[in-house]
Amino acid sequence: MANNKILVVEDEMIISMELSHRLKRSGYEVVGTAATGEDAIQKANEFVPDLILMDIHINGDLDGIQTAEIIHSTQDTPVIYLTAFSDEKTLARAKLTTPYGFIIKPFEQRELEISIEVALYKRSVELKQRETEYWLDATLTNINDGIITTDESGVVNYVNKAALFKLNSKKEYLFGNSVFDLFKLYDYKSRLEIENPIRTILRNNNGEIRNKELVLKRHDNTTTIIEATTSLIHFDKGKISGAVFVFRDISERKTAEEALKKSQERYRAVVEQINDGIILHDIETLKIISSNSAYQRMTGYTEEELEHLTAYDLTSTNQDRNGDYISEVIKFKNIIRGERKERRKDGTLMDSEVTLSLISYLNKEVVCIIVRDITEKKKTDILIKETELRYRHLFEAMAQGVVYQDSEGNIISANPAAYRILGLSDNEFIGRLSIDPKWRSIHKRDPNFEGDEHPSILALQTGKRVSNITLRVYHPKDKSHRWIILEAVPEFRENETIPHRIFTTFTDITEQKLTLDELKKSQENLKELNATKDKFFSIVAHDLKSPFQGLLGFSNLLAENYDDLLDEEVKKISNNIYKATKNLFSLIEHLLSWSRLQTNRMECNIETLELRAVVIYVVNLITPNAIAKSISLEDNIGEEISVLADERMLSSVLENLVTNAIKFTRKGGAVTISASIIDDFIEICVSDTGVGIPKEDLDKLFRIDHTHTMKGTDGEIGTGLGLILCHEMIQKLGGTIWVQSEVDRGTSIYFTLPKA
Repeated sequence: MANNKILVVEDEMIISMELSHRLKRSGYEVVGTAATGEDAIQKANEFVPDLILMDIHINGDLDGIQTAEIIHSTQDTPVIYLTAFSDEKTLARAKLTTPYGFIIKPFEQRELEISIEVALYKRSVELKQRETEYWLDATLTNINDGIITTDESGVVNYVNKAALFKLNSKKEYLFGNSVFDLFKLYDYKSRLEIENPIRTILRNNNGEIRNKELVLKRHDNTTTIIEATTSLIHFDKGKISGAVFVFRDISERKTAEEALKKSQERYRAVVEQINDGIILHDIETLKIISSNSAYQRMTGYTEEELEHLTAYDLTSTNQDRNGDYISEVIKFKNIIRGERKERRKDGTLMDSEVTLSLISYLNKEVVCIIVRDITEKKKTDILIKETELRYRHLFEAMAQGVVYQDSEGNIISANPAAYRILGLSDNEFIGRLSIDPKWRSIHKRDPNFEGDEHPSILALQTGKRVSNITLRVYHPKDKSHRWIILEAVPEFRENETIPHRIFTTFTDITEQKLTLDELKKSQENLKELNATKDKFFSIVAHDLKSPFQGLLGFSNLLAENYDDLLDEEVKKISNNIYKATKNLFSLIEHLLSWSRLQTNRMECNIETLELRAVVIYVVNLITPNAIAKSISLEDNIGEEISVLADERMLSSVLENLVTNAIKFTRKGGAVTISASIIDDFIEICVSDTGVGIPKEDLDKLFRIDHTHTMKGTDGEIGTGLGLILCHEMIQKLGGTIWVQSEVDRGTSIYFTLPKA
């Protein structure tokens, strides 16, 4: 009763108020009242009540009956009419709107409550019945089975959507017509026409007829294969009111069964042709129900003999119930692969590889075992393992490094020699590229030799062998470089043109390289020694000979003509003898110094020296030579500059360079000595305004194998060893020396010494 919403339609206000009061007192919810038909329609649409109490005679253009008709056109709300009139004409109009009751005014409270409760109950029953009918209709409409019902004479009174589709017909063609005229039925196997089971069941009053397989011929003469069930429809007290014919189209199933039969025939033909043995086991008994010729040849059994054996009769007794493969397949319905020993008829065992699975065979699930004889494969595997073991021992014992890389260039394997030569551990090696910058690989041509130029990458990209490539690689453990000679070879799979991997072999040639470098160095030293020897003999043969010839000539002239010579002539000859003797002494002194340098017998005591003091000493020593040619001799050396050098060697270098500068400077020229600080070195320069040196001769000045000597501006003669001595002394002192010169503009000779 609670929560039932009622709309009251009454044009008399007092009656409307009293009626609302009674309804509320009885526990109903009055959602509204209306005095006219128009107002009632509006509130019915707004509140959607569970029941409407409608006065037949109300104000306005619409009476209660017309108002009820309009409301029923939009919603299915039950109506109870209230009326003070009970004439036949009014009641007849009212009945057309299917009211749920009439209450005659005036009415009692109990009468009102009973009428409302009966109406609400009737409404709930109708809703449930309507819902049941809806679900039943939806079910019958949407199921795949065709359903046809008839009355007791066989006239069709219901057919669902599936039946219309399967009969390729329309509802209007079937309804009201005899079911016996709509289609014909034939036995599937014999193809003979049979009596319609609806006729049979109605005639014999049988409860049900089941037909497994029938051929249904439609009105358009097309056919289909069906399964059908026919039953009687009983009404009140068991009275027969008709029959129902339920049928299912099994054409696709029968087509599938035919296809399965043909497939099984093809299966049998195929399994007889393959080399693998095939046996089928019953799941329950594990008996062999089928075997192919290959399995029979493998085991020596005939097909009849095998059908008397189980799965476990064909395996070695040492195996744990066939590894219980069959039980596992049956339990988990998965595919299992493994190995076992097959027992032949003669008792010998055969190594086999088996695949077990569940398959459908003759509409039954069975265990299928595919058996492959792997006796020869086992022997081959043993040979392969032995070969691999020998290869592995060779691989690990090789002095050559061997590295395998995949198609991306990543290292996948390496032998111990590779780790040893490159100084890398396994985690630093595997998975890296050959061009990994961490390895600091440097090609013999330098600088980085990375990317596409790397031999292994080049072999991978071109598919060609790359041979005899020399690389310098950094050894992180020794913190030194090693030299290797390398060969990269691509490997291909059958019928492929792109390498799937490469292997690279390399040999450590560091010792050979060092030996070769030492040999080259020895050759260079030998060449230099030969040049030194040649220079020495040249000086002995030529440069020593010339001064002695001068001495012999002048002394002979003085000895034979002394009495005839004037004092001035004797003085001139004596002066020439002095100059020749002095030049000879200078040459011998240079030869001795050069000899001591070559044999490492010249002492070298490195100490801190004030550069200016050494320069002043040399300047004072040579100033007379400069004055004789009217040449200014200047030094621009700061007092704060100190060098690390041997004092005697530094003085000798400065004396040679300043003497040369004066020798090749014309009268009135200038010679300057200067110094500057460059980082950790002192750069010293002796410059002049002399005749200069041709550009092509600059590279010959410090080479023992090239003689470069020329007379000074006053005809002074040199030994040709002065600059060579300077070069070797400066090198011994840890510095460098070089020349800048321009013909007729002068020469500047620079050398460096470590700063103190």
